Amino acid sequence: MVVVIVVLIGAVGYFVLTNQTGKPTKTTEPISATAKPTVNLKVEPSEISKGESTTLIWSTEKAVTCEASSPTAPDLPFKLNWQGSINLSGTRVYDNVPHDLIFELTCKNAKGDSTFASTIVRTKSTPDSDMVTIKIYFVNSKIKPIDLCNETVSVLRTIPKTEKIATAALNELLKGPTPEEKTQGYASGIPDGSRVNSLTIVNGEARADFNDMIESGSTSCGSLIRVTQIRETLLQFSAIKTVKLSINGRTEDIFQP
Repeated sequence: MVVVIVVLIGAVGYFVLTNQTGKPTKTTEPISATAKPTVNLKVEPSEISKGESTTLIWSTEKAVTCEASSPTAPDLPFKLNWQGSINLSGTRVYDNVPHDLIFELTCKNAKGDSTFASTIVRTKSTPDSDMVTIKIYFVNSKIKPIDLCNETVSVLRTIPKTEKIATAALNELLKGPTPEEKTQGYASGIPDGSRVNSLTIVNGEARADFNDMIESGSTSCGSLIRVTQIRETLLQFSAIKTVKLSINGRTEDIFQP
């Protein structure tokens, strides 16, 4: 008969096997008294078309700290916000994903042992037949003077076809110029963090509602630029004849400096 005895020496345990006489026959490798943390990291869905959304989900066990990182973060046109110290569990939704994204997570236990995990969301190219080209209106002092306040210049964007094409156009506008467009002098008067709450089209009138960020930090000229960018982007569609703007449902005293 073999008897198993666990001997604890400090923070390390050893398995000692003995025979019927009680004499040790074998000592196993030491086992750690503090287990390494477990890290679960995934995205759902993990494969999407460009411009679609995905949800990042993570959880841990026996971890006391976690550090997030992403090798795809530096060139993103939107804030990935996945860097540095992070909660031990949570979820995040990423909209309008432009390309493959890699998420990495390193967690440590109280002893300092670490566990690394990574996951990727892959973006599929959309067939040309399912794409449409639209105009997005920005300002560009190299082409038209900005001090006129209502002079905009269009750039072309190719996006997946959708029944809500006007909403998609506004979302593209709110992303701002691409890095390449910025080098060509294009800029937007619309502040980061601006979002479309809703867009409806009734009898040819586009009724667009935005969050509060759309009018933050504005001047009289800046407000006019923002309104012009929105109007021009919407009026390119034949179904839209007029544009009515609101901010969280308010239509009066908006876009004021």
